Amino acid sequence: MSFLFEATEKLKKVLYFLGRRTSLWLGVSVVAGVVMGFAELGLSILLQALLVSLDIIQQDMSVLGADLVFRLSSPILLLVGLFSIIAIKGIAHFLVNQSSSVAHELINARLRCVAIYDLLHSKNFVSAAEVNAKIGDSFPKAAQFAQQASLAIPSFIQCVTLLCFMFLAAWKEALVSLAMISVIAMIVWTVNHHVRRIASKVPGEQAALVQGIERIARNWLLVKVLRTIRFETDRLTQNILNYSLHFTRSRFLANAASSLPIVLGGLMLVVIVALNLRVFSTPGPVLLAFLYLLVRFTQQLAALARSVGAASSYFPHFKISGQYFFRFSPEQLDEALHPSKALNLEGKQESRGATSLRAAKAQRAKPLNRPKAPQIEINSLSFRYSPDLPWVIDDLNLQIAAGEQVGVTGRSGSGKSTLLGLILGVLEPSMGKILIDGISPNDYFETEGVKVGYVGAEPFLIEGSIKENLEYGNDRDLPESEYWQALEFAEMKDCIEEMPGALDYRLKENGEGLSAGQKQRLALARAFLAKPQILILDEASANLDERTESQITEKIQSCKGAWTVIVVSHRPGILTHCEKVYDFERMELKETWGSEVLKELK
Repeated sequence: MSFLFEATEKLKKVLYFLGRRTSLWLGVSVVAGVVMGFAELGLSILLQALLVSLDIIQQDMSVLGADLVFRLSSPILLLVGLFSIIAIKGIAHFLVNQSSSVAHELINARLRCVAIYDLLHSKNFVSAAEVNAKIGDSFPKAAQFAQQASLAIPSFIQCVTLLCFMFLAAWKEALVSLAMISVIAMIVWTVNHHVRRIASKVPGEQAALVQGIERIARNWLLVKVLRTIRFETDRLTQNILNYSLHFTRSRFLANAASSLPIVLGGLMLVVIVALNLRVFSTPGPVLLAFLYLLVRFTQQLAALARSVGAASSYFPHFKISGQYFFRFSPEQLDEALHPSKALNLEGKQESRGATSLRAAKAQRAKPLNRPKAPQIEINSLSFRYSPDLPWVIDDLNLQIAAGEQVGVTGRSGSGKSTLLGLILGVLEPSMGKILIDGISPNDYFETEGVKVGYVGAEPFLIEGSIKENLEYGNDRDLPESEYWQALEFAEMKDCIEEMPGALDYRLKENGEGLSAGQKQRLALARAFLAKPQILILDEASANLDERTESQITEKIQSCKGAWTVIVVSHRPGILTHCEKVYDFERMELKETWGSEVLKELK
């Protein structure tokens, strides 16, 4: 009973992994396999009846009911029946292929949706290399496994059905065939076991290759300067060669396994005919019917071996993808796969344009209720990333008044960015608490009308126009004058006015075409346009010259009280107007005016 229970639970997990639509199509594929098996029997019977009608064999020598069919049918009806069965077989074949295509695409789509959910909701950093390795290699090959498995199921059903009919036609020949088929199956299983073992090395090589490419893309200039081009070339080339070698070897063995049934099936035909001549003495028409079924059985066995061989090559990817999928709770998977009523992998989907337009109109129809700048209370806050790691923040107490400007300084790795993650609700405190206007960060940022402006050292820009980049994350209809006001605030207005098309000027991904300082100022303008309650500047002046930094600092000060500002920086200039500065390196808070802080930091 325990074994049956475990098998049932595993089956439930597999079906949940596949999804309702994929499981439904697999059921269709099973039915189509049964239909195709019976179609082979029908063809065997009708072909015999046709041979009887053409006086090629005697009526009393036919088998499997062909004589009865002949007595009840005319040659014309036999031809019509023959065509009908071939047509049914063709429809069943179409359904099998469609099932495999659906399995491939839906598995790939489900896994990608989960990866996107993980990227956007994970509390830990998810590297681009890791995501690219999954979406570009592991998930497509897991989908290939599902496709090949969905082809193998109807092939297996046809093999079983044909084997049963072979026993009905000539049981002695069928027993000999079954013995030889068992030998073939053992050989194919052994070969595919080696295929899975070799293929299990492929995902690791692919991950190393993608990570290496990502690393070089991020540090291209450093690689050039340090003259490590030859070292990096050799390492990546080795990854490519290892990947190619393992995958080619696994496919070689899989292709050999799929060819074995054809070769050994031919040997089986020779053995059956030889035994019939010397031992069995089976009547010719019966032997003819049996050999037809045996040939079709051998063909289906080869198709089954081909699908199983291909599936074995992709099984390691399917296993890894399944383990990744079930890292998430059912609630998280439901949110990942059904992000909204309009987007649903299990049913009809609305167009993205219609969905976005309707959501935007609904949002804009709501009256704007803009909360005031909040106060932030940090009480006995401690945080570490795991129980076996040291504390990043230990018993921090900090009070930030509504509309106040506070600076945070300290060396790299001292906990500045971690504190921001905790304030923004991206991380959860290990001990202590953070309250924003008396509630948790997550609850505060879910409040209607609350906006946060965030600008980091690496400005985030999208492929699109200047206006689309400024609108990113903003759900309000705004007059054009506000765009220009935000750009002027960020010392970017003159630059944009000189561009062809001004606000309609299109940028490439990551703002290609702008200097580092221009990208930074455009990101600042986007934050100012949102009119946030909390403005966070995390090394936001890293790419700005001192004059521009000073101008933007003065403009932020001119809006004192409109927003609560947290400035993380090692540059004293942008901290000039901060009422207090917390130094992570010295673990002390300096409650003094900016000029004094500036002097001490310098």
